[in-house]
Amino acid sequence: MQVNTKGSDAMVKDSVNVGSSADQAGREKLQELRAKSGSRMGCVSGAILANHSGMPIPSDLGKLKRLTFLSLLSGGFHGKTPATLANLWNLRHLELSSTDNVGKLQSPNLSVWLKNMTRLEHLNLHRVEISRAKERDKVITSLSNLRYLRLSDCGLTGLLPSSIKNLFRLAHLDLSSNSFTGLMQLPSLGQLPALSYLDLSSNKFNGTIPSTISKLVNLKSLLLSSNSFTGTISLSFFENMTILEQLLLSHNHLTVSVASTWTPKFKKLSGLGLASCKLFKFPLFLVKQYHMFELDLSGNSIAGNIPTWIWEFPELFHLNLSSSELTGRLPLKLAAKNLGFLDLHNNSLEGAVPLPPASILYLDMSDNNFTGSIPGDITTYLQSADVFSILRNKTSGRIPDSICTTTMRVLDLAGNKLSGTIPLNFTANCSDLRVLSLGQNNLVGDMPEVGDLTKLQMLSLNGNHLQGLIESSVENCTSLQVPNLGNNHCDGSIPHWIGNLSKLQILMLNSNKFQGTIPPKIFALKQLQILDLSHNNLSGSIPTSLTGLQAMVNASQFSPVQLGYRISKDILCKNEVTLSTKYLFLEYEIILTIFKFIDLSSNNLSGRIPPDIGSLQGLKGLNLSRNNLIGKIPEKFGGMDQLESLDLSLNNLSGNIPLELQYLSYLHVFNVSL
Repeated sequence: MQVNTKGSDAMVKDSVNVGSSADQAGREKLQELRAKSGSRMGCVSGAILANHSGMPIPSDLGKLKRLTFLSLLSGGFHGKTPATLANLWNLRHLELSSTDNVGKLQSPNLSVWLKNMTRLEHLNLHRVEISRAKERDKVITSLSNLRYLRLSDCGLTGLLPSSIKNLFRLAHLDLSSNSFTGLMQLPSLGQLPALSYLDLSSNKFNGTIPSTISKLVNLKSLLLSSNSFTGTISLSFFENMTILEQLLLSHNHLTVSVASTWTPKFKKLSGLGLASCKLFKFPLFLVKQYHMFELDLSGNSIAGNIPTWIWEFPELFHLNLSSSELTGRLPLKLAAKNLGFLDLHNNSLEGAVPLPPASILYLDMSDNNFTGSIPGDITTYLQSADVFSILRNKTSGRIPDSICTTTMRVLDLAGNKLSGTIPLNFTANCSDLRVLSLGQNNLVGDMPEVGDLTKLQMLSLNGNHLQGLIESSVENCTSLQVPNLGNNHCDGSIPHWIGNLSKLQILMLNSNKFQGTIPPKIFALKQLQILDLSHNNLSGSIPTSLTGLQAMVNASQFSPVQLGYRISKDILCKNEVTLSTKYLFLEYEIILTIFKFIDLSSNNLSGRIPPDIGSLQGLKGLNLSRNNLIGKIPEKFGGMDQLESLDLSLNNLSGNIPLELQYLSYLHVFNVSL
């Protein structure tokens, strides 16, 4: 733990590595600081505590009664807030926060310690759970000196308290990522004349946006996205906000209208979010908004070409025009020199794949109609890129030799018409790669060498003409969650070391030429949710012990496969996996995988069906058809109460169908035909 304390005459600094007894260590540290600083400790005015993930807040903080500044913002504290914080009556600035990896701080006693801090001007409780705190609203809205209040992701519900109008000095208010409902109490907010920043995004507000918002003439940032606001609203509604710099209305149920001749009074707009706002044209007033930094017009019905002025904003960093009806060709080289994020996916853009600016970090042009070869010199412009996707286009030719750069984490070229072999040493310089997706192309040759990709989570090479053995170097990919090598010409045996890849959640080796037996270690993969070895030449019996498949044994266990790379809030690269049974064709986004499935069909498997399969109570689908299995259907199958599809057809099974199967209430596909 590191504690920095600031006094009027001196600054005391020290650090210590904290062991398992976190709170005791915190008390010892504060005592040590008192001993070293002597009388100066009584004059300490500020403290910053950091680097103690998962520890409780030291209760002895309450002894620093003259503190005016306390920041625990990046400390990763856990547990409950100590009641001794009530002694810090002199605080002007307080920041408590929880980091994503340790869970939320809990503060059911918030009112007990906060009511004494009547001098507070800055209060940040981001990700601190305060939903159970009694008299919470009364205490917070009594802090009349507050100028900054952040209560984002605090578990708050219900209506916005009308008493918020008491905070008449408030300039910054962030209540985002809660579950506030009902009509927004803007009559109260309209009485906050000093308000310059208002974030109510990601709540459950509904109804129309009240006209009293126009009273907030000092607003620079207004964030209302991801709610349930309804109605039609013209952007002229906001024209009295002459210093407005950020306006986010995305992902509501709004219809936003913009007159083609409208010229706003604000001239320094840097952020505009109108995603899913039923727009049909590009707002022309944007042409003269020279400070534009972030522009999101995705999910609308904007048709036609992208105007050239879009690429001429000198400060533009974030541009999202995805899921619209855009057509036409892009410039061969995009001119926006500071562009870091560009999302054009799910349009009908055509022509050559453009060269992005060298500043690009995230580039998604998937689901369009781009044709021709990938530019050979595109690598020069992807030196800083984390994500590059042209998934599901019509590009052809060979993969450029060094398209995978040192910074890249996601490379998705799947669903095109790429041909030739995968370049030798293709991944030699991209050790940070998490997702490599080259499936559904016309690639030939051997499986690529990927042993250096120790951080790789997804390897998708399905639907090509690749051949040979699975490279032994894949065993080094210890982070691998999804290898999809299906629909190729791979042969040899399935290597036993696949069972050492303990993070596997989806394993798809279907429609190849694999021979030999199924390695028993595969059935000890605790996180495996989908196993598809169908349409091969596998022989021998199905391993008898399957209870190691814990994710399939437990019907309630759900481990979403987290793939992709977040570059900013609400941005995630997603990939998909396709499964088929005899009667079903299902497509699931990997990020929300809840389908648990085993397909061993169309092989040469023999012997009896292991009764242990009946222990896999989380299975949704089981296909063992087109093998040489004998014996009876195990009675334990009646315990797979989540089963929706069961295909045992075209085997040599005998005996009666177990009566226990009548209790499978979700079963809608059952085939035991000969």
